[in-house]
Amino acid sequence: MLGLILALILGFIAIIIPGFFLSLALLKKTGMNMIELLVMSVIFGMIAPATLTWLEAYLINYIHAFSFSLGLFLANCLLLTVIGIVICFWEGAFKDFKSEFLSTMPVFKNPMWIALLVLMLLTFVTRMLSIGIAPTFFEFDPYFTMVDTQYIVTYGQELLQDPAAWPAIVGGSDHRVEPIIPYLEAFWYDMATTVGGYGTSSFNTTLMSYIGSVYPPITAALLVFTVFLLLYKEYNEYIGIIGAGIAAAMPVIFTTFIAGEQLLEPWGIFALFFFLATYMLAVKNPKNTRLAILAGIAFASNFLGAHYYTVTVGVFVVYIMLQGLIDIIKRTSNTDFYKMNGIVILVIAIFYILFNAYGSTLENRIPSVLGVPIILAGPIIAILLVAFMDYVPKLLAKRNIVFKEPINDMMLYSWIALIAVAGVLVVVLTPLGAPVLQYVNLSAKFTTPSIPLFMTVEEYIPTGFFFDFGSQGFGPIGASIYLSTSSGTVALPVLVWLICAAGFAVVILSILYRNSRTGILYLAIAAPLAFAGFSEVKYLPHFGVALIILFCIMLGELCYYAENNFDIFRFSRKDQQKESTGELIPPQEKQYGQNAYAIALILSLGVFFFAGIFAILLLGYLAIHGKYKEHNTALWAVAVGYAVLIGLSFYGTQSLLFGESSSFIQSFGAAIQSATAANSTQLCNTLSDQNNSLGYTLYCNVIQGYWLNAMAWIKANVGPSGPRVLSWWDYGDWINWFGNSNAFIRGDNANALEDYAVAAQYVLDQNYGVSPQSLANFMNNNQSKYVLMDEDLISKWQALDFLACVNVNATSKTYAIAQGQAQNPPEPYLLGTSQCEITYDPQFALIPLPALVQNQSSLSQNINYYCANSNSTTLLVSTLLVVGSSAANQSVCVDVIPNNNGVLNVYSSNGVKMNAYIQSSQYIGVVNVQGVQFVEYMMIYVPNGPNDTITDAPTKFYVSNYYKGFILGNLPGFTQVYPDNGTGVNFVNGTYPIRIYALNNFTGTLPGVPQKPSWIQNNYTMP
Repeated sequence: MLGLILALILGFIAIIIPGFFLSLALLKKTGMNMIELLVMSVIFGMIAPATLTWLEAYLINYIHAFSFSLGLFLANCLLLTVIGIVICFWEGAFKDFKSEFLSTMPVFKNPMWIALLVLMLLTFVTRMLSIGIAPTFFEFDPYFTMVDTQYIVTYGQELLQDPAAWPAIVGGSDHRVEPIIPYLEAFWYDMATTVGGYGTSSFNTTLMSYIGSVYPPITAALLVFTVFLLLYKEYNEYIGIIGAGIAAAMPVIFTTFIAGEQLLEPWGIFALFFFLATYMLAVKNPKNTRLAILAGIAFASNFLGAHYYTVTVGVFVVYIMLQGLIDIIKRTSNTDFYKMNGIVILVIAIFYILFNAYGSTLENRIPSVLGVPIILAGPIIAILLVAFMDYVPKLLAKRNIVFKEPINDMMLYSWIALIAVAGVLVVVLTPLGAPVLQYVNLSAKFTTPSIPLFMTVEEYIPTGFFFDFGSQGFGPIGASIYLSTSSGTVALPVLVWLICAAGFAVVILSILYRNSRTGILYLAIAAPLAFAGFSEVKYLPHFGVALIILFCIMLGELCYYAENNFDIFRFSRKDQQKESTGELIPPQEKQYGQNAYAIALILSLGVFFFAGIFAILLLGYLAIHGKYKEHNTALWAVAVGYAVLIGLSFYGTQSLLFGESSSFIQSFGAAIQSATAANSTQLCNTLSDQNNSLGYTLYCNVIQGYWLNAMAWIKANVGPSGPRVLSWWDYGDWINWFGNSNAFIRGDNANALEDYAVAAQYVLDQNYGVSPQSLANFMNNNQSKYVLMDEDLISKWQALDFLACVNVNATSKTYAIAQGQAQNPPEPYLLGTSQCEITYDPQFALIPLPALVQNQSSLSQNINYYCANSNSTTLLVSTLLVVGSSAANQSVCVDVIPNNNGVLNVYSSNGVKMNAYIQSSQYIGVVNVQGVQFVEYMMIYVPNGPNDTITDAPTKFYVSNYYKGFILGNLPGFTQVYPDNGTGVNFVNGTYPIRIYALNNFTGTLPGVPQKPSWIQNNYTMP
């Protein structure tokens, strides 16, 4: 491990050196202090060397030396360092550098800047606490992303076509993710194998997991800085540090950036707000070309590092249109506006032209206008449209055509309305509008269930206006009020509503009465992210950051009004002049005057949500200090009010004593528990008992051992040259990564129709032409010899059931939406209500929880929970049988004393033993029925007729291929190969969480194996 740490440190230094000189060359003359330049050095260092190495990959077929290698990456670092130094000399960046550096030293003594550095360090350290479980972190998508890094190391570049899944896609599917992160990780991996002493003859997935787990904590710290930068430059360092603190501690942001989450999402979230912050600087300083270039680079880092650039371009276009329109209406000179945005667009165009030929996984879905991708066409059309609305009336007025000088307001408004109507007609009625509609549809695809598959994916679960944001990761700043209704408890996220409403309101006021040129930008970013956050859980981290910014903008604007005696119509001449000329107002010039006590109260609100105890101490200190002697009664009153709120919060679900900062307490508490626990089982039990969900995620969110064992068997017995392994799509990335073998389908869902077809082979029966023989034919036609079945599919059965019925047109997305809208209250959609789904649903048993845990005094007993034929030796519990969402007419009795295999016998109401069983350890969950809690189990039926038939099967689930193979252990035409000694009925005679079958008569072809270029010398293999 020391070798790995050394390699990572050296690798980090290698990228920071060119990053420093490049950032110094571009940004020294912008007035940024030394801390800002040093953090920008990290950002530039993560972007520049990886981007250059990726660009050189275009030349590999002509110059083989450009294949990825450690030497090439280090050479690029050296080259960029030299270029940075040359530009620094050219720009005079080194002139008086020592004296200027010394002049910025006081910033290192500023408590707010020290606090920022501490927060960034805390953010990195706490996210790194999960590094120990990174190689087996329980997620699916990270293993898809790390395969791209494996391709770079193995083949010298990312492959354009990947045959490791989706046999229906001839030549393989697109597996290229955006290049910055995989190239950076490939560099660190080669550093570890060369310098760190981890050299191996085969690719080391464990080492790669450790390497890939370092980047999310780094971007988490950079996100904290980005939030601070945005708020600090707009308001002051106090508002900035409040935003940075909450961003560092909000649970949903915390868990998105922990080691193990080797996705592109951490970079995508950081890059989105990095662009927002840098573009804000450019908007406030439109004459500063360097800031416009920085904003362009920040935008490019979105599409070079992740696929969230569809959001970023929308924000950019909306801002250009709205700000340009406001400037036209206010008759404000737009010269600097056009110049600044033109430079940003030019930088974006340069990078995107280079990126366009890359062919990333999302790139081919980006619509184009006249052959120009909308990521470029959108901003270009926006700026041209604003210019058209601005200059055409002026040119016509000079020639006395239509308009007359001076142009009156009515003519100007009529002109704008005419252009707006014409634009709408073009979008709606002409082919030129198709790309706009495609872009809108593409954006909607990621916030709505655009296809049936997405209705079954956990990250696409709808949130809604009554979503409980606080308990789902927003912490105290998103705390809800809970109300009991006839349909259950409803969470009212009042704080989220208030912050959004107040944030939008003060931004609009800043635009109207303070002539803020950044207000439109805040609306453009917050509005779509709020919409996304109120749509799906996938966007909770994005919305979380936007909510923090809205909250701090609210505080900042209130502070501004307090400075101006709460006169919202007053605008200081000094600020107005500097805003109109585009000059930044240094935060240190914003001096709080006679209303300083009001400023303290406003700031204390932000501190309160970060940690309530800090807010009380702050106000108490100010009151005792005497500076606000005239108003210290108000300070004390607010402090006491905070104390009361903290006390009341102990009776709710959110503790305000430490507020959002409790994330740090939970994480370090878990670290202490980890250091003292005897083993991981004890640690995880302790964290669970303590309700330390964050600590549990950091230390216990691992892939179960039985899955790793099954993947090890696949790796040893199938391998990259063997046939495919058919499984549900969740596990395809594990089969590729841990099993080093070819999957049938996987998590990128490149062909959703194949997902539906696989579901049908698991779920349906002869009525739809499905049988063990049809499964064999399906596999032979798709290069698959092995089929994997697991117990987790029982809890996921609703998803498979729905998609299987979609595959045979027995239900649909439209039907599910209609069923959802028919509910009271309405839901976005509802699965499991079609006749097809009900037909293939298992039968479930609901056993009253009080009857199972009789020693729990808190659970009230009822005589109706027990069957009348119970006796002194056999306790029979009355059990509800459920199919779908409806209780069956049958009433059964269950013996709650399990046998040696953990099986509960089932009896009819008259005491006759039935051909049905329940495995006590395989409970699905606890459900509430009319105020009574029931434990849910799946009913097991065993063959009791000729040819292994089940004569009393309650549904057709019990004749499906899944039931035959996984539960009964007998799939005709197949032989169980894992576990090789597993026999009998699952959950009755034995419990096998995973079963793998081999097709007895495999006649299919084998998947292709990408050939390694002759000039690539390593022994690494790929699935």
